[in-house]
Amino acid sequence: SRLHLYRLENCRESPTLPTIANILKALGKNWIDFGKAMEKAVLAEQLAQTERLVAEEQSSWKSIR
Repeated sequence: SRLHLYRLENCRESPTLPTIANILKALGKNWIDFGKAMEKAVLAEQLAQTERLVAEEQSSWKSIR
């Protein structure tokens, strides 16, 4: 249901493996696609976090000068 998807998307509910399997089936995706998407999301978040840290360090060095 839309309410259930809303809760999952907004982290108000944790999905179970059967729920994920049902969502993947409805989307016409498989576990390999899911794994690749998750890996891509994790790497993107790690990159964004690294960029934030670098920006903070650069800001700190500018304030020292």
